Amino acid sequence: MKIISAILVSLFFVIAGCQQASSPVSENPEVIHGSQNKSKAIVLYYSRTGSTRVVAKTIREALDCDLQEIKDLKDRSGIKGFWVGMKDVSDKVTAEIKPQTLDLDAYDLIVICSPVWGMHFTPAITTFMSSMDFKDKRIVLAAVARMNMKAENMEELKKDISSKGGEVIKDFVIKTWFKSPEEIKEQTKQNIKDITELQSK
Repeated sequence: MKIISAILVSLFFVIAGCQQASSPVSENPEVIHGSQNKSKAIVLYYSRTGSTRVVAKTIREALDCDLQEIKDLKDRSGIKGFWVGMKDVSDKVTAEIKPQTLDLDAYDLIVICSPVWGMHFTPAITTFMSSMDFKDKRIVLAAVARMNMKAENMEELKKDISSKGGEVIKDFVIKTWFKSPEEIKEQTKQNIKDITELQSK
């Protein structure tokens, strides 16, 4: 019975995921800048279907900060893209991404937003994180999932960041199952309310 349930859930994710369009790959994704009068923060994100983009842009608007999309150069569209993505997560494949690195010296706060594939962050985000120096940076991890993310997998990410000198000050999961973009935005705003209050002081 557990096997049948797992298969049904997987099929649902495939159908639901393929009903949304994948993000087109731009040649040169650039930082979108916020107000220079605010504390320096940046939101980094990868989005396959658009839900994580909604979360990232909501956070960017709330913090009035910079925004950088991390592009996965592999075609992740459709059913094939979904299954290849899940396999890449399982095999811990390094993704070909753009930008490959980013100068984070100017930022005090870094918000990292990723979809959850197989209870883990996506290859694009984990590849990017593996190349970055988080020394003396405050980090917020935002997982975007249809259902949830395993706590131990989030803890593993936090340990990796800590080993690079960063401090994860907050982590949360935005659940998108049967949620409209407006509901996703509202859920995001509630999760970062304490951060926006801190930034305004």
